Amino acid sequence: MEFFATDEALADLERDLAIAQGVQRLLLQTTLAWGLRQRDSQRAMELVLDVEKSMTAPSTWAAALASDAPTLCWRLNLVRAEVLWLAGDFSSSLALAEAGLQGFRALGDRIGEGDAHWLLTCLALELGDSQRKNRELAAMLACVEQDAVRHCIGQATQARFAVFRGSQDSTKQWLDTLAALAEHMPIAARCAIEDVFGLAAEQRSDFAQAIQHFSHAYSMAMACGQIRRAIIATSNIGNAFNQLNDYHSALEWMGDGLTLARRVNWPMLVGAMLTRTADTLAYLHAYDAAHAMLQEVLALMVATRESRNYALALGYMGKVELAREQYANALHMFEMLEQRAHALKNPDLLADACIGQASALLALGQPEVARQAAQSALVSGRLDQQVAALRVLAALHGKFSLSVPPECVSKNVSLHYLLQARDLSLQIEGYIVPGDLLETISEQYAAQGDFHQAWSYAKQAASSREKTHSRETTQRAQAMQIAHQIERARVESAHQRELESKAKRAEILQQTSETLEHLGAIGQEITALLNIEQVFATLHRHIESLFDMTFFAVYLLDAARMQLDGVFIRDHGKPLNIASYSLNSSVSATAQCAREQRELLINYDPNSVFKPTWVPGAQHTRTALFAPLILAGKVLGLMTIQTSRPNAYAYGTREQLILRTLSAYTAIALSNAEAHGKLARAHQQLLDTQQQMLLQGKMAGLGTLTAGVAHEINNPTNFVHVATQNLRVDMQRFRQYLAQIVEEDGAPEVMQSFDLHFETMEKSLATVMNGTERIKNIVRDLRSFTRLDESESKTVHLSECMYSTLNLVRTSWQGKVDFITDFRDDPLIECWPALLNQVMMNLLVNACQAIEEKQQQQGFESKSPLHLRMFQEGGALLVEFEDSGVGINEAVKARIMDPFFTTKAVGIGTGLGPSIAFGIIEKHGGTLSFRSIIGEGSCFTICLPINPRSSPPLDQAMIAGARGD
Repeated sequence: MEFFATDEALADLERDLAIAQGVQRLLLQTTLAWGLRQRDSQRAMELVLDVEKSMTAPSTWAAALASDAPTLCWRLNLVRAEVLWLAGDFSSSLALAEAGLQGFRALGDRIGEGDAHWLLTCLALELGDSQRKNRELAAMLACVEQDAVRHCIGQATQARFAVFRGSQDSTKQWLDTLAALAEHMPIAARCAIEDVFGLAAEQRSDFAQAIQHFSHAYSMAMACGQIRRAIIATSNIGNAFNQLNDYHSALEWMGDGLTLARRVNWPMLVGAMLTRTADTLAYLHAYDAAHAMLQEVLALMVATRESRNYALALGYMGKVELAREQYANALHMFEMLEQRAHALKNPDLLADACIGQASALLALGQPEVARQAAQSALVSGRLDQQVAALRVLAALHGKFSLSVPPECVSKNVSLHYLLQARDLSLQIEGYIVPGDLLETISEQYAAQGDFHQAWSYAKQAASSREKTHSRETTQRAQAMQIAHQIERARVESAHQRELESKAKRAEILQQTSETLEHLGAIGQEITALLNIEQVFATLHRHIESLFDMTFFAVYLLDAARMQLDGVFIRDHGKPLNIASYSLNSSVSATAQCAREQRELLINYDPNSVFKPTWVPGAQHTRTALFAPLILAGKVLGLMTIQTSRPNAYAYGTREQLILRTLSAYTAIALSNAEAHGKLARAHQQLLDTQQQMLLQGKMAGLGTLTAGVAHEINNPTNFVHVATQNLRVDMQRFRQYLAQIVEEDGAPEVMQSFDLHFETMEKSLATVMNGTERIKNIVRDLRSFTRLDESESKTVHLSECMYSTLNLVRTSWQGKVDFITDFRDDPLIECWPALLNQVMMNLLVNACQAIEEKQQQQGFESKSPLHLRMFQEGGALLVEFEDSGVGINEAVKARIMDPFFTTKAVGIGTGLGPSIAFGIIEKHGGTLSFRSIIGEGSCFTICLPINPRSSPPLDQAMIAGARGD
């Protein structure tokens, strides 16, 4: 009797049973019951009862059955024992299995005895009795040496235990052995081998390879009736997708496993699948949904609380309660887990229980008890569990004042434990030290003043996050590829099983392959685009060719994640006004899809009077398909396709799969575009910083030059000025002395001649005095222009900046430009005067150069006006620079804000680019705008916010100096 029969073998049994009679019929019924014990437990038990009833009834063939009756009885007993095990009645199953073992042993039926040992192995594993588990498995292998399939499955189970123990040498030996066996084994044995290969890949964090092996195991298990193994395979596949951050695929596989478990109605496996699904929901931060699901699990498995699965459910519930900040409930769950871990003698579960208790007690303010629990986890836990325990200890010492452990030589106990956690993390193969752990270490070093180490660990944290993000991106791509491969494998498998429709299924397979290739090409195209609008336009173009569709829309969650905004909507190819929906809307299918993170397919009766539509202006919808855009478990938005054509139920499974794939590609494309945008913004910030540094360098040089020039000029100027004043005084005294002499001599005509010379000398002295005053004013204006001592903002009259800058510019353009000032208002403003001086210098020089260029083109030498206006308008101060120059052409207008753009030759101009001038004005909270007409001139306008304080009178002397009075 085969250990696990294929679907084809059972189909043959069913066909033979339909015509069988007598003993042959009972033998076939028993064989069929054994083959159906996991496929259809209810029918298997019906067959068991039917055979038992027939065996006890008087019949003409009773004597013929006599030799086979004991074997049949114990085989039927074993069917019942396995069904009870799967139903969660461990004690009854154990009693029947032990009785069956003795019965087969008495008969000398080694295969039957081996099957009983196998069931006892499974029961011991479920009850946490590892010693008996190993003993029963060894006995099973000894009994079934002559049965290649059973012996291979037993070896695969031994290999499974070796993988869980983490022995690399032992695991490699087993994998080599099983790989050699797999070439010659039927599907039932290869199924167990693929399961071991999947576990080994999962242990070394090769989740893509693990999914491939588990999916093979699942397909084989379903084909040969190993339903329990198939359900566990879906759980393992879902967990592997979780590790690849593809929670959508994980939930899909979990859902398949849960549906299968509910169909066979095994509470233990239903609970296990619910637990795994709840764990996936926790990854998605849907803690309330996970909590509700785990409550169902604990209620469902109350009769099997001695099982390992019940203990796992307690652990998951404890973690969910921690996430929900229900710390008392979490503590209770982890205390119950600790009891079950001791009963099961499972160190991993015990470590989880201790870590969970420590975390809950930390939150509940019980540091000493929490420390004891965390230290217990350090003794019994794996490396990753020890890392978690050390982080709890670090948090305890960071929050509470506890005694320093004797092994700690540092004053910072938290840092001591964090560094230990870091060291242990480095020992875990394929493990990236978490960025938040390194960042916490950085903060601890910073807190104690060691900024060198703090900076080092901060850089390591950034590198860790970058590696994690890179790995997640690669894993998501792997997950998508694997999902496609699994889907293709499913199609091929279905094609092989349905031989009677081979031609049709071959056509479907070809279409599916072409579709997948097409989708892959679409994915490559849209994920390579870095502009979101281009992504949507390209996606729309391809979707139009793939679907019967009249409406297409993409909605994205806003920054607050409270509203869905339509960013791309097309109805019959035409754009529609953007629509938005509240994420909490109870009537919006759009909101429901994003909120529940699942696809929605809505079909409407074409004969109904009600014709639904969601977007204003769009035609009524007959069929609508919604798919969420999910990346790394985070919903970005959703996309929907709809049709208004009279073909009801237009979208089926194929369309759902295609849209699901496209939504995954779109989510990646959006992530790529966002990352590119961040990179572009960072690049722009770098350019801005570079420009600012350039400007600062120029101004620093100008400031240094100004300071030196001012010092060197002021001293001799003061000497000349003072000497001239002294000379004027001496000359007046000498004149008075001469007048006295001449008066005494009575020769007035002599004095008149002297007066003519004295007047000439007075004019010369006045010229010298005027020159020194002008030198002083120039030095003052230079110092005012650079204002090197003003690193902070000041409250000033803008006219002061304007006049000091104008004085510097006027001299160079005195004969060509007529500077006309009209300062109607001059309130106080808060500003950085030196920066505004630079902007005004730039605008003045550019305006003068534009006037000069026009004069050269038209050949006239008269002055051209440059109007400078300052006035208040709408609560702001406006400063206009309106020239009568050549104007700005359209090409220059388009590039005027580009960094480093200039139309000047080398060495001409102020060196202050328009983009920097714009940035300086924006720094002041203002704007810089311009208008220009070719051949007529340009007008640049500065708009600055006004300081509310009152304005004192203008400096009339400065005004007079600027006007040249």
